[in-house]
Amino acid sequence: MAFHRDIIRAAAPLVKAFHRLEVIGRDNIPPPGQGFLLAPNHTHWFGWDGFVLNTALADRPIRWIAWSYGDEFPLWDKLCAAFDAILVSKNKPFPYDEITDYIKSGGAAGIFPEGNNNSIATPYRIRRFFPGVARLAALSGAPVVPVSVAGIEEAGPILWIKEEEGQPPTWLLPAPVLLPVKVTVRFGAPMRLNLSEADIQNREALDREAERVRQGVLELLRKDRPRATAP
Repeated sequence: MAFHRDIIRAAAPLVKAFHRLEVIGRDNIPPPGQGFLLAPNHTHWFGWDGFVLNTALADRPIRWIAWSYGDEFPLWDKLCAAFDAILVSKNKPFPYDEITDYIKSGGAAGIFPEGNNNSIATPYRIRRFFPGVARLAALSGAPVVPVSVAGIEEAGPILWIKEEEGQPPTWLLPAPVLLPVKVTVRFGAPMRLNLSEADIQNREALDREAERVRQGVLELLRKDRPRATAP
């Protein structure tokens, strides 16, 4: 077992106690040996939402798809590599083959399709999902499991973000705290996307199916945060 899996298993009881973690819909996770794509809302600037989801599924390894900041933030890249994440960068082609091969082999891959977080000015706003989530599902033939995470935005609030729509934040100001706020994770039913082989290169079809996934996440999130939006 890889060392990072030992860390996740050891940390799971502490994380669950600290956040009074409630996990709903665990039975929606496909059985071992069946690959799938996990698609949650993005709620923390330093990957704490991903780590909490890892502890919620401590018996099922998740390889996260994470943004590389290269020389701008080398610590982040090293941390992601240590946890076996698949790093993506605007300077390299998106690693569709690596990710789909992993899913086809029975692995679980996690992606934050928004690509961005929220500040306290826009709490629980689910941004438009990038079409890559739909393309990965089509290429791998695997289901997408929508996930909502409620509580981490309050536990680790972001006070301000400098960003351009559709791009990773260029600067942000997080509160230097992690508060013991209750966190609820909801796993929805696996979704099979309506995409043909020809649709893999069809941006309109990919956007349509990515929006279906976003609405699925919104529906779950509103059970805990009724004022969540998806503009």
